[in-house]
Amino acid sequence: MVFDKFLGSNKEESKHKFPTISPPPLITNRTSRALGQKRYLPGEKIAGRYEVVKMLVGGMGLVYLCADHETQGLPVALKTFKPKYLADRATRDRFLQEGTVWVGLGHHPNIVRAYRVERLQGGLEVYLVLEWVAQAPGKEDASLRAWLQAGRPLETAQALRVGLHVARGMAHTTRKIAGLVHRDLKPENVLVGRDGLARVTDFGLVGVVHTSRRGGRAGVRGQVGTPLYMAPEQWAPGETIDQRADIYAFGCILFEMLTGHTAAAGTTADDFGRAHRLGRLRPFPDELPTELKILLKGCLALNPADRFVNWADVEKAVTLVYQHLLKEDVPALEDEPDDKIDAPADQVAAGWSYDAMGLSYRDIGNSDLAAGYFERVMWIGRMHQNRALEASGLSHLGDACRAMGDLEGAITYYGQQLDIVRELDDIKGECDALGNLGRVYVRLGQLDQTAAYYEKQLDIAQETDDQRRIALALHNFGNLSRLSDDPHQAIKTCKRALRIVREQEDRLREGRILGDMGLAYTDLNRVEQAIACYKEALTIAKETGDRAGEGFVLGYLGKIYHRQNDIKQALWHYINQLSIAQETHNRPGEAAVSEAIGDLYIEMESPEQAIESFQTTLTIARDANDKLRAGRILKKLGVAFGQAGQVRRSIGFFEEAVTWFQLSEDVVGRGDLFLRLANAYRDTGDSFHAEQNYERALSVARQLGDEHFRAVICYNFALALAQADNQPEALHYAELAEFTFKQEADAQGLKQARALVAKLKKRRWSWF
Repeated sequence: MVFDKFLGSNKEESKHKFPTISPPPLITNRTSRALGQKRYLPGEKIAGRYEVVKMLVGGMGLVYLCADHETQGLPVALKTFKPKYLADRATRDRFLQEGTVWVGLGHHPNIVRAYRVERLQGGLEVYLVLEWVAQAPGKEDASLRAWLQAGRPLETAQALRVGLHVARGMAHTTRKIAGLVHRDLKPENVLVGRDGLARVTDFGLVGVVHTSRRGGRAGVRGQVGTPLYMAPEQWAPGETIDQRADIYAFGCILFEMLTGHTAAAGTTADDFGRAHRLGRLRPFPDELPTELKILLKGCLALNPADRFVNWADVEKAVTLVYQHLLKEDVPALEDEPDDKIDAPADQVAAGWSYDAMGLSYRDIGNSDLAAGYFERVMWIGRMHQNRALEASGLSHLGDACRAMGDLEGAITYYGQQLDIVRELDDIKGECDALGNLGRVYVRLGQLDQTAAYYEKQLDIAQETDDQRRIALALHNFGNLSRLSDDPHQAIKTCKRALRIVREQEDRLREGRILGDMGLAYTDLNRVEQAIACYKEALTIAKETGDRAGEGFVLGYLGKIYHRQNDIKQALWHYINQLSIAQETHNRPGEAAVSEAIGDLYIEMESPEQAIESFQTTLTIARDANDKLRAGRILKKLGVAFGQAGQVRRSIGFFEEAVTWFQLSEDVVGRGDLFLRLANAYRDTGDSFHAEQNYERALSVARQLGDEHFRAVICYNFALALAQADNQPEALHYAELAEFTFKQEADAQGLKQARALVAKLKKRRWSWF
């Protein structure tokens, strides 16, 4: 408390800024089971539905060629990332962006179809379900690369047909998503099927050109692509690109098909880069028809302004050359693409894919981006009167609101979800909705309401013998027991839930339960068991890519090390928690951990760093209209500025905090604030306002019946009165402090108060 400042402190050793921190090795022995190492073999089924025929392995990805037994054995390709990249947020983010673009492209005969996104095993497996393009007889695979041999050009008719198909496919993509840039067109990303159709595939590096505020077009930035097919502008770091870079890559592919050689000569990426950047491509063969040379020049011009403007122009040019050289009409589209209006069934299917993508973004902690997907899901469900889809979108929107601290929004969405699932007689959906509402009310501190929802949730789960939901309900009750000051019951209940999730190998839930068990052990001051739970939970969070869970556990560990006065470990964990909160746009989490870091810096008497942390928290609290947190942080800023010697600034923050504290029920905090404010006024020589606030503090102490706090106030009041040359009143309050410290058996306080009384009686003013 404030009394420490006047009775002496043993914190001299912390009066320096904390040194640069190197992260300590948090987990040295991973005893948990390795995650995500399963690869499916031919004959096995994924999710009991997709029977694996063959597995293809790429750089970071896997593709399973499967028969879908829920659609009469439809051949599909399930694309995912390798298990070791599960915890790599950037890899998962790119994969989900690819899924978003690809599903949004809908159907076109010259684009590999993306049917949906599947999220399985609690988010540990995410698949993009694609059309399986069967290769032509005698070819190793379906890629255009399998058709190309050095020095052996394709027949002109075949090259132009493939070129026409690619141009049509790319024209479709830019109509569906304005400004789309593929960025990695190459023979490996053009599939030629047994039916003779060429299809563009692999939208993993797609970017989208946007319009600037001034109305101009801004290209996509990023030096990505495959060197043999990268346009000159793609080689310049920071240079913007648009669809003319893809048209250049198309020209390189067309050149290779027509000549049997790559457009750029060389053996290294540097060789190819020089060729493209300087326009030193291989010359056109003399025997190449003039029409083809003109077509290639329109694609391969060094300056983007000299190339075809868009894919519609490329399609027209290829069509004209085809008709002129081959003396026949171009082949018609095999079926009509859905450029303008998607079929309702396709839109609903896309809605479920967006739901899976939103959940996958939520898995990596990006709640605000996930919310955008869930809103789309909800509206697609409403538009097509698909109540199950609408309910799913509402449920997950509620999750996103809860994660972002919007508890009123969460209650609204969960309530709407509950109405729909009851209308549908969806008993499992009702179970989930009840649990969701309980988790919001527990955040609001309304524990009786929470218990009512959890009881109904558990009843339904047991009635249906749904072990996953039973475990979830038990986990909820474990948390409720801990918050109801019964950590023993919390641990007992969480252990029951833990047994179930381990049997089901639900690692995400296992990690969350272990984290909450650690909290219960912390409440019991069983530190070693708490840390063991936290470390195992942290291991699971890192392996499963559960960034939100990882942030929670880092915070729990930070608090327990803080309690043990291990400041270095506490600060390291808090800083890493803050990084995750900022990365995942978790503003409430960022506010909480910034406040905890500020508290640490106050203890270390490093006020400059504390002020920076508290100001971050205050900004977030004000944005969220969180009055209680704002008042608390204003008070802490006053303490920090006072510690920094800027007493007048501290008074400003304390005075503002008084306004906020008057609205709260934190009587203890209000009393402490009045005492701090009084001391600050005393330090500036403003005896009138100092005495006024000491009286306010004493009023709070009497209201609380806190005699020790009253003694502390009297001691500080006596100092202020002595400073104001009011010896009789100063002696009165000093003697009150002496008497009360004696009654409270506070030896240190009694010693200091007696010394003050003695000095006042001797009228030794210089001591002050």
